[in-house]
Amino acid sequence: MLNSKWWEGPSRLKENPVSWSVSDIICQPNEVDIEKRKSKLVNMNLTQDTPPWYADRVSDYDKMIRVFAWILRFVNNCKVVNGKCKVSELSQSEIEYSENKLIRLVQSYYLSDAKSSNFIETFLDNEGILKVETKIINRNDYRSFLYPILLPEKCEFTKLLIRTVHRKNCHAGIQMMQCLLRERYWIIRARNALKNVMYNCVVCKCFKVKSMSSEPTTLPSDRVTDCEPFEIVGIDLAGPLFLKNEGKVWIVLFTCAVYRAIHLNL
Repeated sequence: MLNSKWWEGPSRLKENPVSWSVSDIICQPNEVDIEKRKSKLVNMNLTQDTPPWYADRVSDYDKMIRVFAWILRFVNNCKVVNGKCKVSELSQSEIEYSENKLIRLVQSYYLSDAKSSNFIETFLDNEGILKVETKIINRNDYRSFLYPILLPEKCEFTKLLIRTVHRKNCHAGIQMMQCLLRERYWIIRARNALKNVMYNCVVCKCFKVKSMSSEPTTLPSDRVTDCEPFEIVGIDLAGPLFLKNEGKVWIVLFTCAVYRAIHLNL
């Protein structure tokens, strides 16, 4: 190893650079490509089967917003050099900023070409959120109702929103859910999105299931045979009743099983 060229390099490097031999560079790109390390191709696009990272393992819309707000709080605290980090509970402004941030993230992925399409009039507001310009902008109402936020149909964010609003309003129907969501959001093909979410609601399935039914049976012979009144009876007691002399009495009820007549005895 001490006599190897790896320590001193080629001997011609010690000579005058003028005397160095000049040769053409021969490059064989095919052999270079063979030796190149293979790299794995990873698809980072979100699909409908794989929920996005901000909605993974979260079944509630409000919880998703708060978790994302804590993430933003952590990022902002990491950027603080000499200042004081926030350690208190989340404020309302942080929660609203987190929700707007998630909405922009969803729209940038699912609705990247919505502004250039002709199916609806959209625009970007001051916060960079894509909104719909409805036909009732001359109405005296809330701005969130006149300019609702545009949301995609097949998106985990939209599903969590519908599921949470559905649960908070006592599992309301499709028509009422459309009215409630329309106050702030404009969901593309909202009726289909609502049906897909509400069809999988376990509570709604329990209330909509049909009750068990049995085939009607024939009446027994004692109920249909001609007989005298009170020949076939049923007896029951009603009471007790308290008298003025502090005594107690009961009423005996005799019911005829055939003619449904009633006789009372004190």
